[in-house]
Amino acid sequence: TIVSVVALAIWQPWKPPAVAPSRRGEQSASQPRPGSAGVETAASLAAKAVDHYYPFCTPGRLQLSEEFSRRATELEPNYARGWGTRAGALARYLLRDWVSGEAARQRAREAQSFATRALSLDKNETEALLALGIVAWHQRATSQAETLFRRVLTVDPGNVQAQTLLSRVAREGGRIAEAVALMKGAVARAPRDPMVRLYLGFAYFDGWNFGKASEQFAIAAQVADFQGARVYQAWADFFRTGDVPRMRAALDQLDLVYAEDDGKLAMNLVCGLYERRPDRVVETAGR
Repeated sequence: TIVSVVALAIWQPWKPPAVAPSRRGEQSASQPRPGSAGVETAASLAAKAVDHYYPFCTPGRLQLSEEFSRRATELEPNYARGWGTRAGALARYLLRDWVSGEAARQRAREAQSFATRALSLDKNETEALLALGIVAWHQRATSQAETLFRRVLTVDPGNVQAQTLLSRVAREGGRIAEAVALMKGAVARAPRDPMVRLYLGFAYFDGWNFGKASEQFAIAAQVADFQGARVYQAWADFFRTGDVPRMRAALDQLDLVYAEDDGKLAMNLVCGLYERRPDRVVETAGR
């Protein structure tokens, strides 16, 4: 049916998730040794870089993240976490599909270069490993991405964002039960992390459990006031109850950062069809 086709377009199992790796469980090998003002400043800058790409990021925040991480590596060229966050910031453009063509290829090459530099200084630098995993995923090297995400969990079993990314790999492979189990474990470790709640909802949704998906999206929206969770909740409820007016109200409240991505445009198309509003369908298709 048209709903099933558009639903597939919205969830886009072939694409990386709209969410970024975690700061949790940072390894001591990536931490600067105390006593040097430059190193301590680099650590602060690297932490700011991560703050600007997790849990939420926009193109503007990513630009700041790039700047913070660049300054960290200029201050301390041998600080692995600085290079890891430089790779991480670039990988987020690919994760969110905000670049394409040569721009995407250039960011992938630079992310790989910075991650390699980080791993030459600390083989267990988690931000670098996650960045490499994201690049591999973007390049459709799913097995390589899964290996990298599992490597992070070997180094840092509490890294919830590695669990989140791995759950997406599982969902893409149709391993829904595994994806749900991974995200339940992540929720147990970080119950107030909105992205963890969001991706548990995605795992339930992909298993057609729309009621539980809606519950997790609602919790994500309560924990952190962000629009995406509310729209996903309305979308899950639409599949469960057919509540078209609620879906329309949620979509109309979106700002441009969220409203113009492929998933939300597809939701708008479906909503317009069920509203019997060809004008809205045509307007959305033209965007």
